[in-house]
Amino acid sequence: MWTTTFALTLLFFLIQLGTGLSILAIAPAKLVTACRLTKAQFIVLGFTVGASATGILLGALSLFVSDMWLQ
Repeated sequence: MWTTTFALTLLFFLIQLGTGLSILAIAPAKLVTACRLTKAQFIVLGFTVGASATGILLGALSLFVSDMWLQ
């Protein structure tokens, strides 16, 4: 049981990070170089953007699916 919980938690964080990095990939390369972010800062920014985007998408999905429970 704990293994499944740990795996799903890790998967949820990876989904948030992937979503955030996908959104940040839309930005032009000149903007990214002008910001002078380190790799760690870019990962944190991607996670921050992805967490809010994933929350918004799950909230919108829960409006359309009546049996979905988001805690």
